[in-house]
Amino acid sequence: RRMITALEQVVVYDPDNARAHLRLAAAYLRRFDLVQHGAENAMPLAQIREAAFAARAAASNQARRREAEQLLSRTIGDHGKQLAAALRHTRQGLALCPLQGEGYLYIAELRFLEGPETETTRQAYVDQALRVRPYDGAVLFEAGRDAWQAGNPQRWLKLWQRSFRSGLKHQRRLIEALAGRVPVAFIVQTFPVELEGARILHERCRELNDAEQLAQTAGYRARLARTEAQNLDGDEATRAWLEALWLYRELDDWDNALACAESALRGNPNHYAVRFDMARCLIRHDRFAEAETHLNWCLHRRPGDERLRSLVREVVRKQVDRPATATRTESPLSPRR
Repeated sequence: RRMITALEQVVVYDPDNARAHLRLAAAYLRRFDLVQHGAENAMPLAQIREAAFAARAAASNQARRREAEQLLSRTIGDHGKQLAAALRHTRQGLALCPLQGEGYLYIAELRFLEGPETETTRQAYVDQALRVRPYDGAVLFEAGRDAWQAGNPQRWLKLWQRSFRSGLKHQRRLIEALAGRVPVAFIVQTFPVELEGARILHERCRELNDAEQLAQTAGYRARLARTEAQNLDGDEATRAWLEALWLYRELDDWDNALACAESALRGNPNHYAVRFDMARCLIRHDRFAEAETHLNWCLHRRPGDERLRSLVREVVRKQVDRPATATRTESPLSPRR
């Protein structure tokens, strides 16, 4: 609401500001999506447009066409004013500057408000957006989404691969759009997903609560973090080693976690988290004496940490219990099976 209010003031005082008109149209579209999300008929704009297109196409006479228009009006409700304003400002913005590619995409989305349309007309607007802004990541993304909805896999794949190369913002949009709809293996094989993209993909799979996909993305991200750490030094390398370590720990892969901890320790032996995580890895490998050394190092720096003291006592107890257990197991007096 604040964005719309501010932009409305801009176009009042500077009516020839083409960029402001397009940004105002985008704000109206965003507001419609937010309001529609909580509405009784929670249909996104793309679905509303497709429903309107199908209803009008099926209307064989004028009476049935009027029924389709009334159905569209009921579906949109009072929020249709947001769409009408978006279309109006889009046309104004393009009239002032026809090179704003996103404007043609807005018209492709909103032209159904003005009456019957054909997919050919809609595609012409999408093509025009690509013609004036062939390297714009946002235009490529929206054109790709249009191809996805139209069921044209070759087109959307080509457009989204180009959009993915346009920057991290567009990578995030693509990953969030694809995660949960296609396998993770397809995403990482089709797009040049680097470490930052792998982080986004991993968190997205966590939000989707998909255990299998989450494990795959954790493994992929861990391998990228490990490779990244090998090419860095100092604190940056330490953070990358720890990231890989925590991901391997999440996967219950303690061998690789220990290898990362050892590399991190060699690079930064005075880092508290490195020492503590090294101790945890050693405990999982039953190397309690070595773990105790690292835990005591940590305890010397945080003497008031009761949880740490408890862990040290547990490690000491395991060292005491372990020889006794081994002696009982290996005693010649033990009965043989």
